[in-house]
Amino acid sequence: MAHVELDIVNDELRAAVRERLEHAGHMLGPKAPEVVLTDDALRAMEHLKRGPTLVLANLDELGAALAAMRAGAYHYVLVPLQPGELELQVERAALGLVPPQQGPPLPLADIEARYLRAVLKRFRGNQTKAARALGIGRNTLWRKLKQYEDPNRTQL
Repeated sequence: MAHVELDIVNDELRAAVRERLEHAGHMLGPKAPEVVLTDDALRAMEHLKRGPTLVLANLDELGAALAAMRAGAYHYVLVPLQPGELELQVERAALGLVPPQQGPPLPLADIEARYLRAVLKRFRGNQTKAARALGIGRNTLWRKLKQYEDPNRTQL
């Protein structure tokens, strides 16, 4: 599961988010976050260099959340929280998946390359464990990683 940092001022919202993410198995804290959650679109800009940032916003704050996305925030999560949406967006952000409405569709090879790197990262570079989780052989994973390291190919 993902390491998530919470930068949420609203105490009730922070407690609800904490409970949902802990129940889903995510680890919370500021140490090396894979995803940052904030309820302030302006503060989201401060977190962009640290990793994918999700903005929690109600309907009145949606314009600011969309502006944060244009500036580089990963996505927004609408408050009040809908069942499963927060957990899904955190998983997508942690895996580095492109949100559906952002940018043109990626070629399948680029999506595979990103996914393989994300799984490898989750297993801290251990190709044997990553291959087992993917349901492929270690040699197949190694070959695919070599294929995506080709200097003539555009890296993500």
